[in-house]
Order: sequence, then C-alpha cells, then structure tokens
Amino acid sequence: MSTPRAPAEVSSLHVRLGAMYFAYFAYVGAYAPYLSLYFQSIGQSAQAIGLLLGAMQCVRIFAPNFWARLADRTGQRVRLLQFAIALSIVTFAGLFFTQSFAGLALVLIVHAFCSGGVNPLVETITLSSLREHMARYGPIRLWGSVGFIAAVMGTGWQLDYFAPASVLVTTTGLLLLAGCAAWTLPAAGATVSATPVSIGAIVRKPEVIALLASCLLMTVAHGPLYSFYTIFLADHGYSKATIGLLWSLGVLAEIVVFLTMPRWMGPRATELVFAATFAIAALRFVLVGWFPESLSVQLFAQVLHGATFGAHHVCAMALLGRWFGEATRARGQALYSSISFGAGGMSGAIGSGWLWSAIGPAWTFSVASAFALGGLIVVVAGLPGARGRGTIRA
Repeated sequence: MSTPRAPAEVSSLHVRLGAMYFAYFAYVGAYAPYLSLYFQSIGQSAQAIGLLLGAMQCVRIFAPNFWARLADRTGQRVRLLQFAIALSIVTFAGLFFTQSFAGLALVLIVHAFCSGGVNPLVETITLSSLREHMARYGPIRLWGSVGFIAAVMGTGWQLDYFAPASVLVTTTGLLLLAGCAAWTLPAAGATVSATPVSIGAIVRKPEVIALLASCLLMTVAHGPLYSFYTIFLADHGYSKATIGLLWSLGVLAEIVVFLTMPRWMGPRATELVFAATFAIAALRFVLVGWFPESLSVQLFAQVLHGATFGAHHVCAMALLGRWFGEATRARGQALYSSISFGAGGMSGAIGSGWLWSAIGPAWTFSVASAFALGGLIVVVAGLPGARGRGTIRA
C-alpha cells in the first residue's frame, strides 16, 4: 500500500516529470526528422534508410516488454528509467564511429533496445502519479511537445549552416540532458508492489484487441511522414529552417490539444474523438502526398497532427487506463508501445522505404491514407463507444 503524497510533493513530481518529457522529446525531435538526412548524406539509399529506421522499430516490439516486466516485478521504475537512459547515451555514441550499413544497423538496434523502455516507463510513472486525475495528463505531457518543437526548430536552423553530421552531436547532448532530468525524479515516487499479476485476461478482451490493432494501423500510416517527410520537402525546395517550422507547427497543434484536453476529455467523448482521428489522418496524408508544392496545404496538413497524434495519443492513454491497473500498468504501456510504435513503426518505415522507390511519394502517402481508413474501420467495429453505444468498461 503506497503512502499518499502531499499536494506540494505531487506538484514537485509533476514539474520534474514535465522536465523529463521536455528533455526526452527534445532528443526525439533532434534525430527523428533529421537522422534520415544524415544517412542520405553518407550515401545510404531510400531502401537502406527505411531498413535502418525499421530495424530500430523492430527492436521496439520486444524491448519495452523487457523493461516493463522488470519494472512491474521490481517496482523500481525510476531506477530502471535512469539506467535505460544511461545505456542509450553510450550506445548512440556508436554512430560517430561507423558509416557502413551493417555498422549503422548494429548501433541502431542496440540503441533501440536501450531506449525502447524510456517512454513507456515515463508514461507509467506519470499515470501512476495521476491516478484518477487523468485530465492533468495533458498539461504534463505538453512539455514533451515543447521540447520536440525546440529541438526540431533548432536543429533545422542548425542544418542550414552545418553539415548533417552535426545532428549526431546535438542528439547526444539532448540525451545527456534527458539523463540529468531522470536523475531528479524521486525513486520512491514510483515504487509499487512486486506481486506478479497476469495481463492475459485483459489482452484477450475484444475492445483491447481493437484498440491495439487500430493503434498499429495508425502508426503504419505515419510511416512515410516520420521516415521521409523531411527528405520529401527538401526535394521540393524547402529550406531546412522551413522544414523545421512545419514539423514544429504540427507539435504546436499537439500542445493545443494537450492544454484543452480537460475541456473535452470525458468517458462519453473518448471513443468518438478517437475514431475521428483516423478519418482526419486519411485526409492529412492525401494532402501531404499530392500537394507538396503548396506551402499553405502543407501548413494545414501539419495542423492536423494535433488530431492524428495529439488527440489520438491522449485517447489511447485514457482507454488503456480503463483496463490496466497499477500492478499491470507498465506492461500495458509496454504492450501499447511494442505493438503501436514497435510493430507499426517498423512496418511503416520499411514499407514506406520500399514504396517510396517503387511507386513514388504521392502514392506512398495514399497507401498511408488507406491504412488510416483501415484503423477507422477497426475502431468503429471494435469499440462500442465509437458507434454511440456507450462507453467501454473494464
């Protein structure tokens, strides 16, 4: 039985978690949009880039479950988070010493295993601290979006003046910042009972299967965006600074969603909003792929990121919270991360790398739109609340 924390202690913890989100997603914002440019600059092909990024996501199918099992069994979530970030720093440094496909693949695979537990552990620590106050999740999580924006814009500006290899230096520095943020978290704040509890019965629920399957399809749909959007825009004459601005606009839209979440987040709205995000994603990817020359269309499409990631993620967190309790929360987050960002991210990256060369960018984004529509079908069929038939209960 955990001891209730004083309000001041809870507030301090949430500030530290906000700093952790800021630092970690600043690291993501430095490498996710621009690492493909670095790979391209050292002679890697589109297929090779897709395979390299897909290899990272493949490892993330398994890595989060490893870290989550340790977290639920030991209760030492914060200590494991600190250890995972320390290993992530060491492994990422390997990119400074190799440019061959095999060498890059090895470094990225090991790094992905070490970093694969970071986000699920941070989410678990945050949700455990919130307990029944899920509406407070947005104001904490938005600092991750702020960090992402700062890194995307800063790195975009940086790459207009420095070689693509400079992204490795920036990313390493931000990983060190994330490590410092992790060490400010109180270890006792996330210690739970180590009594093992099976999640098999939860995972077999049809609504849980529908949620996880739809999240996988949504991440696959984002594959071309995350893997090739920067290259796509650069090929159409956009400067690195403008590309950074477009990425940042999408994350600004996330922040708006996170800030306004307490107003629209509720048991009756969650499934309906969740379903709407898939329809919006289908529209978004058609606009991105077929109107690359129009800055106004690209601006509008990036604003839709507030729905296709921001609202989608918030709804997914709320739905997961209905089924996975304190004793299973880390494994629930890991399962979500493995299936969505792991299997979905791997399929999206590798598939988009192949399609990019085979059928071209416009049709690749059209395929992404089709995956989003597939996710909408799964949601409507599998979540009763998405059809206006009431909410799902644990």
